[in-house]
Amino acid sequence: MVKIISFLLLSIMLSLSSLAQGKIFLEDEAEQLFGPVKQKTRLNTRVFEAFIDTHEHLMFKMDKAKINVLGRNRIPIIKQFESSADEVYHLFSSEVIRELIGKGKNPNTYIETREEVLSISNGIYVMEIAFPCPPCCPECPDWPWPPKDE
Repeated sequence: MVKIISFLLLSIMLSLSSLAQGKIFLEDEAEQLFGPVKQKTRLNTRVFEAFIDTHEHLMFKMDKAKINVLGRNRIPIIKQFESSADEVYHLFSSEVIRELIGKGKNPNTYIETREEVLSISNGIYVMEIAFPCPPCCPECPDWPWPPKDE
């Protein structure tokens, strides 16, 4: 029942364009909604801030505690494993990542996998509600997706 409620809540959140590129939760709330952390990788927050200062969006994928971070046009920023061009990455807005780091104030930021999601945490805050890339990434002709109401 909890998974059904979580799925419905997630579906509602994804339908709102303002949440399509990341939403910040408290750690306890994230665990209730998305389950416990299965694996995580630490990044120095200062290094991470350098990435978000030079990229509007970042895409993440984790495989066996190794991460890949991509910038615009899927150009690798951090590449710890091989992946194909059509693999799905999790897209977050750098603006929301910056907000997460500002709230968390922790010298370490973690990229985490949970049951079916990838999350980013700093301190007691967790960011989720990533946008899958593909099907559509910032370089798509109809970006931003989902389209804003006219």
